[in-house]
Amino acid sequence: MSEVLPSDSSAPAAKPGVNYVGVGVGAIITDPQTRTVLMHLRGGEARSERWHWDFPGGTVEWSATDYRARTILDHPKGSPFYGDLLKATVARECLEEHGVNIEIVRELGSYQHYIPNEGQFWISHTYLARIIGDISAVRIMEPDKCAEIAWMNRAQLRELLEANQLAGVSTQIVADLLAHPERLPEIA
Repeated sequence: MSEVLPSDSSAPAAKPGVNYVGVGVGAIITDPQTRTVLMHLRGGEARSERWHWDFPGGTVEWSATDYRARTILDHPKGSPFYGDLLKATVARECLEEHGVNIEIVRELGSYQHYIPNEGQFWISHTYLARIIGDISAVRIMEPDKCAEIAWMNRAQLRELLEANQLAGVSTQIVADLLAHPERLPEIA
């Protein structure tokens, strides 16, 4: 017989990536005209890896009361994201962080992301995406978490990688894409 433990409202909330494996998502958003990708510099109030360059993305959020992902409920039936937790989360994050709606082109892969100095462990799912509408609409929506945005080509990504200026999961993604340029022919 399993024992049900009483809820202790004074206990600190469990943190994804710290108290359990966090699930994250990221979007490699391309500009087809310039053949570049959108990057942002994580700001002083970012959850982790402050002052490192990263792709847009974030945490898959769960409801503590019904164990369903909040994001699925944010999209009505008929939406391209309805029922797809990971794609819906990355779409929400791009809207929250940069004020743009995206279209998922394809999944690029999943990455294990360990941040030893912060005691965090994540599984991050990464998608290739493009902006729906005017690409010039990209802006910083959360200035405490995002200090700067930039469109970068392959050479600029290589420079960030070599200078150790990428967030951990972005380090893995960029290294992978530089080693296998055929996986992302959309950027120069």
